[in-house]
Amino acid sequence: MPEISLSILLYDKNYLELFLGVLTKQNLQIPVFIVEFPDYFSIDYTDDYEQPEIYDQFASHFSDHQLYDTLEITDKDMIMEITSTTTPDILDDWGRGLSQEQSIITHYLIKRRIEAELPIPKTKYHVLFGDELKEYQIYIYKQSQKSDGKPFYIVAKGMVKDGQQPELLPHKFSSVNEAFWSGYNFKQREVEADFLKYQQDLKKLKRAQKKK
Repeated sequence: MPEISLSILLYDKNYLELFLGVLTKQNLQIPVFIVEFPDYFSIDYTDDYEQPEIYDQFASHFSDHQLYDTLEITDKDMIMEITSTTTPDILDDWGRGLSQEQSIITHYLIKRRIEAELPIPKTKYHVLFGDELKEYQIYIYKQSQKSDGKPFYIVAKGMVKDGQQPELLPHKFSSVNEAFWSGYNFKQREVEADFLKYQQDLKKLKRAQKKK
């Protein structure tokens, strides 16, 4: 059976009692070692199971923090760092150890990151056919869920006139960006057809010019 060693660094020492309260509720049947350093507590134990619900429950007390698997230079206000090291025992038919491979995973309880919003494209865009610039448009409409009023976006396949029932793409989209790019991809066949017609018209024009 694999062994999992948990090494937890609690950087805000004021939350030791809170974390130990979460631990004791799990009824761990193993010793837990707590060593105090000037700036943090080190909490270590080894068990057969990682029990991620321990640090999930602890993290739930901090609405402005979140557990992440990566750490960035700009991350501040880290409360906890959790490193789990899994060492599986691989045995032969006689119970002798063949090899051991370690798997190390680290989680960080840090200030919730503010995700950068993607720039929203204009609904009109252009495609260059030779020396001709052709305009296209994505028709996006905002609506709201009847149950909770949460907004979503729909995309019409073409321009919708007053009183007309729009023909829609078969999905609701959570953002304008998602709606735009779905409509953009849908338009590719139209663009390809328009470009083919452009080429055909150009060939007809060249043939007509040669006859003159």
